Amino acid sequence: MLKLTSLTQKLHTEALQVSKEIRKYESQLLDILDQLDRRKSFLEFGYSSLFQYVVESLGLSEARASNFITVARKSREIPELKEGIKSGKF
Repeated sequence: MLKLTSLTQKLHTEALQVSKEIRKYESQLLDILDQLDRRKSFLEFGYSSLFQYVVESLGLSEARASNFITVARKSREIPELKEGIKSGKF
């Protein structure tokens, strides 16, 4: 069995907590993007697409924007995907 220093254990515990929070916020962002997409709300901000809104307004990289939008849209088709993301399964 490995013997961890107290600092290593503390950092590991913090990393686990932050990771959990990131997954929670990613799930929330997917839900919000889905709603914005369905309502075409990005048009009200002057953006021609959800992608443009996510990149220019939210400041996500093009790759991350594309990933979030793809997953948000796919989760509409596959409700189990949405539930798996919310539960932390995926």
